[in-house]
Amino acid sequence: MSAAKRGAMTLRSQVINKGNKDTRPEETDTKPAAEKPVKKTQSKPKAKANPVTQKEKDYTTVRDSFTMPQCDYDLIEEIKIALAKQGMIMTKGEILRAGLIALNDMADSRKVAVAKKVEKVKTGRKKAEG
Repeated sequence: MSAAKRGAMTLRSQVINKGNKDTRPEETDTKPAAEKPVKKTQSKPKAKANPVTQKEKDYTTVRDSFTMPQCDYDLIEEIKIALAKQGMIMTKGEILRAGLIALNDMADSRKVAVAKKVEKVKTGRKKAEG
């Protein structure tokens, strides 16, 4: 290897290693000052942000889809509008769940009478034309 190449390599290694200085503290015979003991303060027990009832713990949701006649869908919209005029904003799902609560509160004979009024519809999706 020529002297010029060795000199260039040495210079290159000096430049590369220049940024890699050893940053460890030098070892000395002096001992670090004794640390003062830290006082432990008693922390107050944290209050629960929102106590959860057993009913809320068991709450799960299920995603489902179903078919209904257009007139029933329009009726949901009419109920939404009527409730909105009274200051009560509800979603379609909330209106359907309110209907379930109302059915549940009815006597069995009344439930049967209401169930007989429900139009039977063909379930599933329409077949694609093609």
